[in-house]
Amino acid sequence: MKLSLSTLFIAVGVFFLAGQAAAQTCTPPGQYNGFPPNWSFYNHVRNGHGTSLDCWTYSPNGVSITSGTCGFSSTQGITFDGYSLTLSQSFGVDVDTGAGNGGTNWDFSYELDFDDPHNDQAWNWIEAQVWAVTPSGRTLVASDFYHGGNADVTCTQRNVNFNANMEDKTVEIIFKSKQGYTDVITKVRHIQLWQNKQLY
Repeated sequence: MKLSLSTLFIAVGVFFLAGQAAAQTCTPPGQYNGFPPNWSFYNHVRNGHGTSLDCWTYSPNGVSITSGTCGFSSTQGITFDGYSLTLSQSFGVDVDTGAGNGGTNWDFSYELDFDDPHNDQAWNWIEAQVWAVTPSGRTLVASDFYHGGNADVTCTQRNVNFNANMEDKTVEIIFKSKQGYTDVITKVRHIQLWQNKQLY
């Protein structure tokens, strides 16, 4: 009987810890005070680093984690490999619960690998969007578009700054990828949505 109870406690403990780990993967990096010192920053994106698809909703076939390099460093990213694919994440902004800092200055950024040997802007592209969602509708507040007619890039930072009051709204981040050829490379990593507030 002692062995059975011990086994039960161990099993419950392992289950509890596994549950905690799963919950923690969907916790945003949150807030910190940084440079300049009179600003506070809050990053809302869960698992934006590109090493896991936890916390993301995505096309079931064609979105995966793959390895690569940025300069001398090995790195992973979220890869799109298919004709028409999506990756998305949504979350609420509520200062009272600590989900944000009340700032209306936003910085949406991600790192992009895009290689199109065909230079086809109509058939090969990726679009990143940020939406504000309320019960009455959806509003596009930021977007970034890159296509095959642009130069090929690797480990390149993309940034969109915008001003918006997102308090008590749901924010939705959506990546849409289209590939008309199988040899096109499209990968994103280090996805961040910073809410910036000047403290004084």
